[in-house]
Amino acid sequence: MAVRQGGALRLTAVDDRARAAGLCPGLSLADARARLPDIRVVADDPAADARFLEKLARWAERYTPDVALDPPDGLLLDITGAAHLHGDEHGLRRDALARLERGRIVTRAAVAGTAAAAWALARFGPPSHTGSGESGAAILRDGDPERVLDALPCAALRLDAATLDQLDRLGLRRIGDLRRMPRRGLVARFGDALAQRLDAVSGQRDVPLSPLPPACDWAVRRAFPEPISTPEDIARLADDMIAALCRRLAAAERGARAIEFRCRCLDGRIERCGVATAAPVATPARIMKILAERLGHLRPGLGIESAEMIATRVEALAPSQRGLGAGMGAADRDADLAPLVDAVSNRLGAQAVGRLVPVARHAPEVAQRLLPALAPIGGGIAEAPASWRSPWTDGATRPLRLLEAPVPLDVTAEIPDGPPLQFRLRGRLHRVRAADGPERIAPEWWNDQDGRDQPQDWLRDYYRVEDRDGRRFWVFRRLAQDGAQRGATRGWFLHGVFA
Repeated sequence: MAVRQGGALRLTAVDDRARAAGLCPGLSLADARARLPDIRVVADDPAADARFLEKLARWAERYTPDVALDPPDGLLLDITGAAHLHGDEHGLRRDALARLERGRIVTRAAVAGTAAAAWALARFGPPSHTGSGESGAAILRDGDPERVLDALPCAALRLDAATLDQLDRLGLRRIGDLRRMPRRGLVARFGDALAQRLDAVSGQRDVPLSPLPPACDWAVRRAFPEPISTPEDIARLADDMIAALCRRLAAAERGARAIEFRCRCLDGRIERCGVATAAPVATPARIMKILAERLGHLRPGLGIESAEMIATRVEALAPSQRGLGAGMGAADRDADLAPLVDAVSNRLGAQAVGRLVPVARHAPEVAQRLLPALAPIGGGIAEAPASWRSPWTDGATRPLRLLEAPVPLDVTAEIPDGPPLQFRLRGRLHRVRAADGPERIAPEWWNDQDGRDQPQDWLRDYYRVEDRDGRRFWVFRRLAQDGAQRGATRGWFLHGVFA
């Protein structure tokens, strides 16, 4: 990768082949091409790197909740009290490196008593020869710091280039060289920063980490002095955590659309189960009713030592008005239907129950789409904005039922551009008693090149007609758009039937 620095393109990262050819970060692209003419260069994208690093940090939370970013390419994990879940520090490190290697991520990792020492060893330590493709001392034990750290270059202290240049001119090239110098002389010559870096590496100065905040604000966490494993204890735990989560949601006038229950087991595994709802919910009993079936799928093994109840999708709780009198309003019907949708969808699968959502399109056949009932609103399918009013809002304007494909009709009209007087459908003659229209629907100019879900010649005039038997139909006349015949009738079709 390369980035422009000081008027020239310079390398910021190289692969193994480039490194073997003598290329390194900081080298100008012109010099790199002179050494390796067929070099392939991609533009550096710091923003994408930062997003990937945060994603990797979230992945690393499987080992410890205390994960801090060390941009541009590092992570710092506080594994105090977590290493035993993988046997010891060696086991945790091997597991992490093996997983990263399977993801083709080249890693340099080290474990030490301080974050500064681990950083120095991972980047400047000797090869560990573990066969995982990484370098850096594997584990720095309590008795090793002075012997191992003293052999590292001064760059391992994260000093600026000017300070490193001065140290090199003075012949101070290793951390051990600095440690043997009088502290007062170092501070007088280089300031407090150098002394503080030395103290941080050796552990004489505590530098706290700044772990990432929780990925989700709507979460309840529990840790236990003794692990739990029985179904009864797990059910009581889930019930208690759901109640606590719903209290927080209700106080903020929010409701959960999706909830995940995560359990960290003694053997290091993460067991999880989750549910989704058709509408925002902040009622513990309703959530627990559908989650209870999933709890039986958890395999706690030796026991659960900590748990999280996370609302992964949260929406505002809209106020609703209960129906007055004997009739039921829309809010009542939705409230009665939502638990049934939740139960069926969570038991049979998210695709078992669907709902129609409006799409801001002109053509009636593509003005709505079928989505799973539990899918989030605004799922990236060009759904209509909140301000858009569906033509189907008034049931008398358009029929609720559309035919799968328009059916050709044999129509007799009084004048060429007037409503039909009679039409023949599947051999039966229907005489029109009343007609209303036309409603002209024109093609979408912004979708002229999109032939996937709309024809290119569907300028249409729609009519609502009623025959002498009281049956009502939604018919349209297709019109020509181009040439001398523009506006001429190209045929009549039946598109829908009113109830």
